[in-house]
Amino acid sequence: MRIACASGKGGSGETSVGVMLALSLAAAGKGVRVSDHDPQLGLLGWMEHLAGKGLLAFKKISPTGGVVGEGEPSHEIGDFAPEEPSTLAGKVAGWDLVLVPTRPSPLDVEAAAAVVSALENPGKARLLWNCLDGSKLSDPEALASMLRNHPGLKPMRAGLKNRAAYRYVQVSGLDALTREAREELLAVGMEVFA
Repeated sequence: MRIACASGKGGSGETSVGVMLALSLAAAGKGVRVSDHDPQLGLLGWMEHLAGKGLLAFKKISPTGGVVGEGEPSHEIGDFAPEEPSTLAGKVAGWDLVLVPTRPSPLDVEAAAAVVSALENPGKARLLWNCLDGSKLSDPEALASMLRNHPGLKPMRAGLKNRAAYRYVQVSGLDALTREAREELLAVGMEVFA
């Protein structure tokens, strides 16, 4: 399965989500191809950093890609820079699933809706709520309200709370995650690969 992490707005968690999915698959014994379509090369940078610390098996195979884990890659995770919706839609057109990390704010929801509506097949996109911090905007009623005017946005059941927990992975690998963060990530992975 080829999974694109993409959004029309920066800071929504595209790179973090891509990294966590790739690391989780590798930890489960899967080989994962990663491709970085963001000029910042954050996804690739995380992989090289963790490999340099001996926390991850990673082989760079091109200036913007590599293989994480052992064995033949069974999945590919792509990280895409935020761009104008129709441009971004063209870049993710050949991917099986477009995961759209979205923070609980009207601006992020509008950006996600613009990208999803620009896709040739909007049904292959899933909104992933990110940074559900317990504020009023993270309340299920508020989230549903933000989606009312965007029937094309299909949110995942799983979501991610405070993204800060995932930053520690840069230092210590997946072992740095709290139990709660691991459970959130597992729920996302199970829904993506169901």
